[in-house]
Amino acid sequence: MRAKDFLTELWTQPYPLESRAIGAADREYNFVTADQRRGRIVFDSMLDSDQGGTHLLFVVVHFYIDDEFHDTGKGDAIKIFSTVATACKDYLKKFRPPIIVFETESRKKRNLYLRMTQALGNYEIYPDWYKDRDLGQEIDNASVNGIREEMIVLRLKNYDPAKTRAYVESLNESTYQEHEAQLRDFVKWCVRKLKIRQALPKIRFQDAKEGPDQHRTGYYDDNDDIMWVYTGNRNLIDIMRTVAHELAHRKQHEDNRVHGDQSYPGSPMEQEADVVAGYLMKLYGKKNPEIIE
Repeated sequence: MRAKDFLTELWTQPYPLESRAIGAADREYNFVTADQRRGRIVFDSMLDSDQGGTHLLFVVVHFYIDDEFHDTGKGDAIKIFSTVATACKDYLKKFRPPIIVFETESRKKRNLYLRMTQALGNYEIYPDWYKDRDLGQEIDNASVNGIREEMIVLRLKNYDPAKTRAYVESLNESTYQEHEAQLRDFVKWCVRKLKIRQALPKIRFQDAKEGPDQHRTGYYDDNDDIMWVYTGNRNLIDIMRTVAHELAHRKQHEDNRVHGDQSYPGSPMEQEADVVAGYLMKLYGKKNPEIIE
């Protein structure tokens, strides 16, 4: 089969997938083949924390059939790898890890992965990653146990941690934990749209309101570099609007446009943040209509 035909077929024959979160950035996708074998695709992430918060370093992709890590030999490799590719596309949309590692144990599976990864845009393929000194050092710094030379590595093109890394705290204190991936994606999207270049503040999503200021649904504190968003009894789209509003304030501070107390209701800075948030929600909602449901 020609490479062009393979890539076309790759996106047209996946098995139905079910996914579940097994960690902050860990995901497991499950499917069943036509002959009732159980498939499992696991994205095992490596996280790190610094003064900005917690961020994703890289993710390793493991793939199993009936809990065995081997080639199926059943003649349905294209359909199975179409399913793997679909899971990868979904995961990358949510998290955009800077480095992806595909675990392989045979030349046949390695060749299939190499052809599959050609369809994953915005990533550069390193089939011999260990020959690239900078990439090898980056992986060594991020990995506890290291990875084998035969693994296939992809790196996000034009990745710049200082500009594109988004810090979002875990949503353990929020009943909206099931929306964590969507909120992470939305924060990163807002950062790109607003052209925020400095490290983001710590973002805290919380159901309970604390302190005397009970009327607010969010705030950004430039002095402590903290952004707080209230999630209790609110729809996802309302939470996102608050996130967009507070990130607009973050951009105002980054541009050194805020002087003194300009956050009172109706102030020019507040009006601008409202307008920007509304504009961002229209753009994001058009591409992601599910947030309105």
